[in-house]
Amino acid sequence: MQAQKLSPIIGNRDDSAGGAPHYERKEVAASVRCLSKKFDQAIVLEDINFDVAEGESLVLLGASGSGKTTILRIIAGLEEPDTGRVILHGEDVTELPCRERGVGVIFQSYALFPRMTVEQNVGYGLRIRRRSSKEIKETVDRLLTLVRLEEHRHKYPSQLSGGQQQRVAIARTLAYKPQVLLFDEPFGALDAQTRVRLRREIRTLLRQVNVPAIFITHDQEEALELGDRIAVLNAGRLEQIGTPDEVYNRPE
Repeated sequence: MQAQKLSPIIGNRDDSAGGAPHYERKEVAASVRCLSKKFDQAIVLEDINFDVAEGESLVLLGASGSGKTTILRIIAGLEEPDTGRVILHGEDVTELPCRERGVGVIFQSYALFPRMTVEQNVGYGLRIRRRSSKEIKETVDRLLTLVRLEEHRHKYPSQLSGGQQQRVAIARTLAYKPQVLLFDEPFGALDAQTRVRLRREIRTLLRQVNVPAIFITHDQEEALELGDRIAVLNAGRLEQIGTPDEVYNRPE
């Protein structure tokens, strides 16, 4: 089923020049429409609607129980909505299984294989898809350069810092060219100093790969730094969506 093509929306910010961030208009990459969900008659989501532009980072910000994790799981295909649709690059994927959606999920736990080296972890998804040895090597080399882990390719996850493990998880997900990246509280297991540094690194990385990303977090500072836009959730409802400046200075 092909979804109706939506009009362009505000895309990612360019704040490299200092001063007020500049926003460009870009095509819609992902949409959720009228998502609702109940668990045992308790309303978890109620009529959630938003778009994510090509190359944009959207942060779902909310406390525990706000519904942000359920939204992420529905987009990934790990949970079914009671009502509503998920549209990725113009295609309605609501009924598709997770493996057919082209979505990459980075979990807080990283889920790296402990007995595989860094390069083996990064190339794992390509190996199970039976890609050629040449393609796997070229992709792994390119991604290890992108995440600045070339010198660590032969190490095991236990020999890496938390921040380095996170970058391995991102590189592994990027290897099979996902249409959308989903980050499930990716910095929760890291110390404060590492979180700040890694947020900046991931923001730079996402600009380079130009893949739309959706983060979930309960941390307002994290949301303000990562998001081109922020969607504020409370008790299953979307209370506000806007730029970091709009959400911080003109809360609804």
